[in-house]
Amino acid sequence: VAGLRALYTRHSAAGATDVAMLRAWRARGLRVLGMRMQLLSVEVRGEAADRLVLVVVDRLASAVAVGEGVRRALPRDTVSVHRVALVRRGGAWCVEEVTAID
Repeated sequence: VAGLRALYTRHSAAGATDVAMLRAWRARGLRVLGMRMQLLSVEVRGEAADRLVLVVVDRLASAVAVGEGVRRALPRDTVSVHRVALVRRGGAWCVEEVTAID
């Protein structure tokens, strides 16, 4: 959870959602392994010294849920498009905001 949180700014709604999802998997006694995203395209929409705004097209390509006596491949995701705002914090880029684009 701490490692996942470190990818996001402190008040990022996307970060809170991802941490909640990770905790839900853990509460079921499962871990998700081998998660790979297939990046289909990235377009820079805004750029400054401490902020970057991207439009990202991607999908979940592979992941496996494992637990005691359980090993189940997760279904591939459909293609999704997101606006991703990154900010520089202490020399590292962190996700500030993720917004779905229809």
